[in-house]
Amino acid sequence: NGLAITALSDASFTLNRPEYLGAAIECADAVLDLHLVDGRLRPGEPDGTQHRPDPLEPFDVP
Repeated sequence: NGLAITALSDASFTLNRPEYLGAAIECADAVLDLHLVDGRLRPGEPDGTQHRPDPLEPFDVP
């Protein structure tokens, strides 16, 4: 998601296409709306559900 947002933003300025910046902002807003919980970005599924509370849990990091 972050790479796509960055690419859209960069393309907006490089190509002088303000609609790309609008798309980048919409994408960033969607990510934040779906995955920002208690001030932290949480991983989730495409439908917006969150499948684990701790992003490091699957790696057994204490």
